[in-house]
Amino acid sequence: MMLRPVCHLLTLCALLLAALSAQGARPEDDTLSGGALDTCRWFDWSQNGQLAHDGRLLLQSDGTPAYGSASIASQYTLGDLSVEVDVQALQGLDAPVTDPAAQVYAGLGLYVDSGNHVLVALARTPDGLMVRTLRAAQGDGAASYDNPPMKPLAGTATRLRAERRGDRVTLSYREGSRWVTAATFGGFAAPALVTLQATNIGIARRVQAAFANVTLSADSASTHRPYLPGDRFARAGFMAGGVLTDYLYHRDWARQWRSADPLQLMAVQGMGWVRTGVTTLSVPALRSTPQAQWGSLPFDGTFWSSLEATGQVLQEAQSRGMGNVLFFYLNDSAAHAGRQGGPAAWRGLSLDDLALRVREHTAAVAAEYRARGIRIGLYEVGNETTLGLLGVAFGDRVAWPGGVDVLRDVPVLRRWLWRDQARLLKAAIAGIRGVDPQARIGVHAEGLGLSPGDLLVKAYFRTLVDEGVPFDVAGLSLPYASYEWTADRYSARCWFQRLQETADSLGLLGKRVVFSEASYPADPAGTVARPMDGFPFSAEGQALWLREHLRFANNHPAVDGFFYFYPEWKPGASSDPGTLTLQTNGLFDADERPRPALAEFALPRGRSRTDCLFDWAERQVPALLTPAGAPTAVAPPFVYRYYSGTGAYVGLAGDEPRVYHLPPGPGAAVQDLGAAAAWFASAGCTGTAAAGTRGSRR
Repeated sequence: MMLRPVCHLLTLCALLLAALSAQGARPEDDTLSGGALDTCRWFDWSQNGQLAHDGRLLLQSDGTPAYGSASIASQYTLGDLSVEVDVQALQGLDAPVTDPAAQVYAGLGLYVDSGNHVLVALARTPDGLMVRTLRAAQGDGAASYDNPPMKPLAGTATRLRAERRGDRVTLSYREGSRWVTAATFGGFAAPALVTLQATNIGIARRVQAAFANVTLSADSASTHRPYLPGDRFARAGFMAGGVLTDYLYHRDWARQWRSADPLQLMAVQGMGWVRTGVTTLSVPALRSTPQAQWGSLPFDGTFWSSLEATGQVLQEAQSRGMGNVLFFYLNDSAAHAGRQGGPAAWRGLSLDDLALRVREHTAAVAAEYRARGIRIGLYEVGNETTLGLLGVAFGDRVAWPGGVDVLRDVPVLRRWLWRDQARLLKAAIAGIRGVDPQARIGVHAEGLGLSPGDLLVKAYFRTLVDEGVPFDVAGLSLPYASYEWTADRYSARCWFQRLQETADSLGLLGKRVVFSEASYPADPAGTVARPMDGFPFSAEGQALWLREHLRFANNHPAVDGFFYFYPEWKPGASSDPGTLTLQTNGLFDADERPRPALAEFALPRGRSRTDCLFDWAERQVPALLTPAGAPTAVAPPFVYRYYSGTGAYVGLAGDEPRVYHLPPGPGAAVQDLGAAAAWFASAGCTGTAAAGTRGSRR
């Protein structure tokens, strides 16, 4: 990702936003007058609260418990900004409040995390209806709160404004025809979400307020970028594949897969890569027995993803022309979100000794596979490590600090978990690169879709960058229908816009993105969540879901791969009821025939229309756009290329994309080159995905 020319790019963004504003409302602006929440813009983050609509957005806390909050947060983050909203108190703010510790309020906020946010709100106090302001600040210590003196409000409605310039925030409200400054705070520099909320704390009272007409100033810096579905194609170098391991056990010990070779079927259908994990165990019985005779050994649980078994999966994939991704469980059995205790033999070690053992383990595994001629295209250290790694987790090596909300309390997570995790990750990476100096390294996080703007996942990777963890790829898990999720709240367009915003953000950290795990049911059996809009829990719905996710991933400039979780599972593969969701999510039927979704991997090779246009432009004006083949990057609202040889930019932006050019040189003016559709036609970039061949690729 090109970060070095950021000053010129910011100029381009600011000028473009001003031009767009002159043409009409910003895309983030929302009257809130629809009959439902626009999930392309907002995330419902209510706790003991609910949303309704009467031509405005109505936020209402439940009122029964002593805490309730109906709240929404933006699906984008903002840097420098000015945001406004109309607020009217409807219920709960009209009755007296006698307890000075009780809080009832409705207002507008800027939210980084639970320890870093500001608020301006209508509040009821013992003194009447007031305008309240709040600044929460938390570093490595306890949170501190600044509550400036409140200001009396003459009516029950006003317009609120939050403005940030640099690290300074000014909170204001409308009084008649003038704006009144309610408070000013310093030290608020991180990108933030916009929040709207109606809240009661310390008092069992329902609070209801109406909100309307959210607007941003023209110069507000936002990560919002409309999602525009691209062509269907397989991008060169893109890792499309599956997370595989269990076919080996089903074949060699359960005597399944007698009529078909699942790896070969997947390779023929376009899966070019296999992702598989390795535990910390090595099994002498497997090592001393020819692989063809493994089935004669009584199966033992230690065989699963052991050094030997995983090596066999990697070799079989490689022999079929597939690329390999290896992830380290860093455990003596499966490790995943919520299960990160580490191997029994390492329990009780000091953090220094644990780091040493981790480094020795990753080096030994990498050396073993290199000696066997196995090529690893990407190593992932850990498996879903956001909330734990090798026992560095709350309730394990770290005492549970009461009251922590793990989806919001980023300062607590950073202090107590992520910094120690960073030490262990660096040790693991050092072990790999001591054996394979050019190794490409990924770190795999869970938590996507759980917090507004995916602030949890973004903060995790940002912390690892700040702590100097030398990784290349941010791995993500999509939510699973075997758990409650929020994915059913979105239209397909809004869902992909949310994924796009997160991928954009990680790209701006200088990291590539891989969807390390993702799957979708072909049958509702075993599911907990409701189906996503447009994607029923059926074989056809599963195929459509995979089609659109592969379309999104291949078109996004920062995304390098997509791995379907356990595609080799099929109905009847196991009598264990705990595997039912694996069977319904798999890509084979009970007769070992591919379900329709598997064919979605067989995409024609190609490139996005944007890349096609950039490549064409480089050929037309090679002296200006040099060096050719510059990486395509994202800095919302742009998809762009920066040409270091001349300092020029070419980019696309907008709901109806237009082409923009920033020539080199100080004081250069942004050039609007017109609608992208006309340029696509001139460059022959319509339907570019049709070029190429189908099938396996690496």
